[in-house]
Amino acid sequence: MRPTKLTRLVVGLALIFSICVANLALGGQDKTPSPTELISIVESGSAEERFEAVRILGDMGPNAMEALPTLLSVLGDRTQFQVHDSGPTPQSHGAFTVLPKGSVWVYTNTGAQAAKALARIANPDALVPILADSLSSANSNVRENAAHGLAAIGTQAEEAIAQLLAVIDASDGFDLDRDAAFSALGKIGEPSVDSLVELLTHSQARIRIDATRALGSTGSTRAIDHLIGQLSDSNVRVREASASALAQIGAPAYEDVVGQLLADNPVRKRYAVMALRKMGQEEATGRIIPLLQSADDELLEECAKALEELSGEGFGTDYDEWLRWWREHEQPR
Repeated sequence: MRPTKLTRLVVGLALIFSICVANLALGGQDKTPSPTELISIVESGSAEERFEAVRILGDMGPNAMEALPTLLSVLGDRTQFQVHDSGPTPQSHGAFTVLPKGSVWVYTNTGAQAAKALARIANPDALVPILADSLSSANSNVRENAAHGLAAIGTQAEEAIAQLLAVIDASDGFDLDRDAAFSALGKIGEPSVDSLVELLTHSQARIRIDATRALGSTGSTRAIDHLIGQLSDSNVRVREASASALAQIGAPAYEDVVGQLLADNPVRKRYAVMALRKMGQEEATGRIIPLLQSADDELLEECAKALEELSGEGFGTDYDEWLRWWREHEQPR
């Protein structure tokens, strides 16, 4: 039977563990291989060994500075693995890895792991220009993972905004490098807002969707008015993305969203209700109940869904029942 990638990863782990044992046998005090040994594995080891060596180098932080050229050289490596992301730590028993209840596995690749490692090792002032230059690589995998690295750096990657926008502008489809560029702009935060706002009027709905999502990721209050405008975009997925983005910004956007419940535009009103539902604030129920008197079936459906999620009650679109419930609970408006 052909071994799975997880099995091969365990084999790679075993090899690196053997290096640790050898170090101890020779009287060394380190429990992990040295950066030099790990660099050698990245350069000449198997795919599984390279992946694990890159991860360990990232864990070393600034102590692995000598690995920067090697890590940059593997940004284009898309060899994929399924790895443990969060939850309880897997327990090793001999050659087997036992996954506790509640654990999560995600797919990643060696280049993405290298991008994270670079962000943990290098000073942002030195690394950002290098990753920004990598965004012009002819290799889309390098561009994608360079953007992931900039996302990991976050607010200190402001000087790469122009190059990230160039990646987006050059995209002509559902490209992973473009998605990563949007993610990075969202993580950079406030400095990206103006550039993202300009993309909200792009002719391609896909660009508007991603720009809307990225604005939510910035958490900026300057994005609120623009996201409110997107609640009535011609594309349903843009409208849904705007509702989610406003919910992501949360409390600072609450009153602005509530104000849209009085809008003349029924579409904007419906997606404002969706945003309030996603915010999860029960006090919004008192603002939503009056909308159950509407003759708009789609609005009624969204109101019922929001009220049920926010209150835990199930009165559907029955205005009288919701009003009775509201009065009994004496919720403040």
